[in-house]
Amino acid sequence: MAQPLVSVCLITYNHEKFIRRAIESVLRQRVNFKFEIVIGEDDSSDRTRDICQAIAEEYPDLINLRLRNREDVICRFGKPTGAHNFIKTLEDCNGKYIAL
Repeated sequence: MAQPLVSVCLITYNHEKFIRRAIESVLRQRVNFKFEIVIGEDDSSDRTRDICQAIAEEYPDLINLRLRNREDVICRFGKPTGAHNFIKTLEDCNGKYIAL
């Protein structure tokens, strides 16, 4: 499989109401190059993970779903952040260019 020219890096946590539309908006793009969507799902407490898994199963050649857990969360000033998920999802991107 050829390396994608562009990796779309998408991180998510508790975005049940919006994640399907966000992913589908990337899938609707018309391009003349290979791309991938790398989704970092940060162990949401709503249905975000289920939605991501269902869409990833529909598009296994385009979507690279990375499932994280809350044990890896980096806290800042005592509050959890998405830093670990973001860093690891960036590392999983294979494209020459990365779209955030």
